[in-house]
Amino acid sequence: MFTQLLNQLSARTEGAEMVLLVGTDGIIIERIGEEKDADFDALAAEYAVVLNRSRATATDTGLGKLNELLTITNQSVLLTKILNEDYFVMMKLNSAGCLGKARYEVRRTELLIEELFA
Repeated sequence: MFTQLLNQLSARTEGAEMVLLVGTDGIIIERIGEEKDADFDALAAEYAVVLNRSRATATDTGLGKLNELLTITNQSVLLTKILNEDYFVMMKLNSAGCLGKARYEVRRTELLIEELFA
């Protein structure tokens, strides 16, 4: 079921090169996309650490509950959306991607995934 949702998310989002459903332990649950030079497993594991530290920092400093992380480089954008305490979605966009549309589509997918977890 996750494969279908992530495929739909990728298809609706121009510039999406990869979409991952990842546990907060850094283990990939599902992956969509083919990127020759990417090590999906290392990326997911490293970002799980960043995400968990950022969540703790946001809470500890009184900023509130962390919902998203954006990493913007000269080559791409990595959108990380927290689904719940145990899972997050990562989407890599190329330079042609529209971040606003990607955020909207990830939110739509988040609601569908929440129904599956319920």
